[in-house]
Amino acid sequence: MKAKKSIVLTMLVAALCVSMFSTSVQASVSNREADDMKLYISALGTRKTVGHFTDVSEDDWFAQSVQWAVENSITVGTSGTTFSPNETCTNAQILTFLWRAIGSPEVYISNPFTDLKSSDYFYKPALWAYRNGLVTGKVFGGDTPCTRASTVSFLWRLAGQPLQGRNPFFDISSSADYAQAVMWAVEQGITSGTSATTFSPSIICTRGHIVTFLYRFMQFKPQERWENFLSSKSYLNFLSDNSLNPNLYEYSIFDINNDGTLELLMQQTEYHDGWYQTFVFSYCNCNIIKVYSCYGYGSFRYSPNHNAIIVSPEIRPNAYAGSYSFYQLSENHFDWLFSVGSDELQSFYRNESETLYISDETRSEYFYDAVRFEWRSVYPSI
Repeated sequence: MKAKKSIVLTMLVAALCVSMFSTSVQASVSNREADDMKLYISALGTRKTVGHFTDVSEDDWFAQSVQWAVENSITVGTSGTTFSPNETCTNAQILTFLWRAIGSPEVYISNPFTDLKSSDYFYKPALWAYRNGLVTGKVFGGDTPCTRASTVSFLWRLAGQPLQGRNPFFDISSSADYAQAVMWAVEQGITSGTSATTFSPSIICTRGHIVTFLYRFMQFKPQERWENFLSSKSYLNFLSDNSLNPNLYEYSIFDINNDGTLELLMQQTEYHDGWYQTFVFSYCNCNIIKVYSCYGYGSFRYSPNHNAIIVSPEIRPNAYAGSYSFYQLSENHFDWLFSVGSDELQSFYRNESETLYISDETRSEYFYDAVRFEWRSVYPSI
């Protein structure tokens, strides 16, 4: 009997010890968790975040891009306090971001897609993307994850499909429809390869990747946009459609209506069938538009007095030629202002300040400030 009582007592003491040890361990774990939480909260207090996002630190490689995207209303967070930079980005999202980045232009075309509804948040961006040749076909595929290849392809098409040279990547076939886009994006510093010899075109992009690509793309200067156009398939198609010889043209880039957007002026360097041919291109809602073309005897000049282009005959001392017409650029077309002179007209620049002197057969005299454009070869890189 005493032996049984001793055994029971021993078991009770052992159970009590185990319970006390367990309580001590739990208390220890709870104390550690509390200490860890205090450290985490303390770290949050000292960690510099971007905007109101707790998941974007100033030290993150995409921090500047996220801040730019939010400040310019290109995108917002996935919640009031998170941006979710590592979340997968879809085609609908990147094209919506891009549409917003260039000013959310309105596009008035019929819906070409079988999987797109007017209630979709990306409805207008999808129509815009179709109108500008970024996407084709009858299926939009808005929920399709956006790959590195498709991302650079969207941006490359928007830039005018510039032609590029050497391919340094083993995983990019020269015959791939995105090969030129990849080489262009790397050349422009929009992205780089995943190694020195690989681009990894099929890797899915995250929200952090996409806003970074867009941020770098939108840093292009307007002049670079025209330089890209002049080495693009779009320019080659323009020459071919109009049966133009590229070796006969030179170009100048100038803001001819003082609205902050540069225009592209082109003129022939020598007579063709007895005429000079001239063109003016503008950039409107992400579209390159030919706003003016004519056959004439001479060159363009710029009139600061009238903020206008002077489409002029060949300028040389005591030259007889036709009238001078003054045009002003209004959005995507030229408005004629007035013309001076007639078929019996004398003109020359009377001094170094580029003042244009015009005298016609009625003995009327006109003086206009006229600025020469800086012309460069238009076809050096194709």
